[in-house]
Amino acid sequence: MGNELTLMTNLSKQYSGKQLQDLYYQRWEIEKKYHTLKNKMKFENVTGKAIVYVYQDFCAQILVYNMIQDVRNAANANLRKNHKGKIYKYSMKTNENIAIGLFKEEMIKILLKINPLKRKKRLTELQTEI
Repeated sequence: MGNELTLMTNLSKQYSGKQLQDLYYQRWEIEKKYHTLKNKMKFENVTGKAIVYVYQDFCAQILVYNMIQDVRNAANANLRKNHKGKIYKYSMKTNENIAIGLFKEEMIKILLKINPLKRKKRLTELQTEI
């Protein structure tokens, strides 16, 4: 028994099944990011009803999301470097839920540090924790 994939679309019939499968796979990565924003970062919780507040919260959440991904990318690069040459069934990467929790807990503290060397040191420590 093989794997079967059924896709429903409103795209025209000019696309082959393989093309639709490729489009779906590419779109799935975007859907996973939306899931993170909505469910893990509570993207839909806004501080006000006025357009300006919703827009402000939207921009702030996107900024925080990008900052988390930047820290995760650095942590993942360190993981790849430290595990180079080792073979695993799945590629090593950071846990997104833990990264979000640690980042939200620690980033304000890091930004409030006056000494830039202490900020950099704590950011490096945060990347290691993640």
